[in-house]
Amino acid sequence: MRLVPFSPLASLEGFPGGRLPGEWVLEALVLAAFAHLVRKDKAFAEKVRRFVLEGAYGGSGELVLGLKAHLFQARPELAGLALSDLPLEGVERHRLLVFDLERKEAAGEREGHLFAGELPLELPPVLRALAPAARSFAESLAAHEGRALAGTPLEPFYAKLRARLKGSAFPLRLGDYADDLFRTWLLPFYRVGEVADFLHRRFRLTPWPRRVYAWKGVTLGWAFLETGPGGPGLP
Repeated sequence: MRLVPFSPLASLEGFPGGRLPGEWVLEALVLAAFAHLVRKDKAFAEKVRRFVLEGAYGGSGELVLGLKAHLFQARPELAGLALSDLPLEGVERHRLLVFDLERKEAAGEREGHLFAGELPLELPPVLRALAPAARSFAESLAAHEGRALAGTPLEPFYAKLRARLKGSAFPLRLGDYADDLFRTWLLPFYRVGEVADFLHRRFRLTPWPRRVYAWKGVTLGWAFLETGPGGPGLP
């Protein structure tokens, strides 16, 4: 199995030790599993809905930790897993555009380190089984960002991305692709009005990243797990 970036993977502070953290891959898969369980399991969805509305957490970090704890209680096979870090070659530093999804315009620049090469990656069976959940989560995120960025130079990228997400694709969203990544844990609640209203009142939060990073006409962090021959790196 190979990790194949569809757009470059970014780290604002640089990839630690010149490696792609295995924790990034694991976190993306765990997040997809959480979103999938909220959609498919009514009892689990009700349990985490009550947790959010009870508000027994101090901030967004504690909120995410609580949601993750509920997931591991429901899916204990996902707890305690670890993936090895992957050594990188060909990392480059670039200026990144910051796109505001609410204002539908560029809102500044950030410097970041980009990697777009392919990497060998093996997953245990329990994580391989999350391909449908990962695809569903990526489709939701791509649909929202694509709508928000319609009419901008990034619109054509989302048409290509949506086509790539079809079929048996195994997508992941990795790295520093937005300035408020914790919000993606709230994505399953965007259609639950009382939860969305509560989070907005307490934290001024919406269930979507507000700003995403882009470079050369693509937003960052989209990758696919594939088998087969390799391909190019950064354009």
